[in-house]
Amino acid sequence: MSQSKNVRVNYNYFKDGDGIWKRSPKSADEKPCLLSAYLVQSVRINGKPRQKATFLASIQRLSLAYPLGRLHFWQAVQKRIEPFLPSLSPEQQQHIKAKLLEYVPDVTKEEIAAAREEWAQREARLKDLLGRKA
Repeated sequence: MSQSKNVRVNYNYFKDGDGIWKRSPKSADEKPCLLSAYLVQSVRINGKPRQKATFLASIQRLSLAYPLGRLHFWQAVQKRIEPFLPSLSPEQQQHIKAKLLEYVPDVTKEEIAAAREEWAQREARLKDLLGRKA
């Protein structure tokens, strides 16, 4: 005989006309959240309204401070939204990007270059430390 367990996940949904942002806190003690972007299309099937949600990307709230984290987010969005671009008007595309920018700032080339330089310096220090121990 198996017992069923009720699992409660605390999700806060933020909806607008073009998509849903879903935040999922890790625990009551920890405040980090995962921000997930969905493109939601409203359609009617047999006269009844239905929504088709497509996952675009997600990013940890803590990763918003790091350019490479935001870069990965925007690359994932670009990859997953590509099939929908022919069916979206330029105004809709701009509106979707503006809504995403409200939550996840865009990354500049200078930020990317600085982050990669910092990463290379850290990697060199780590190799130096590992070389000394060997």
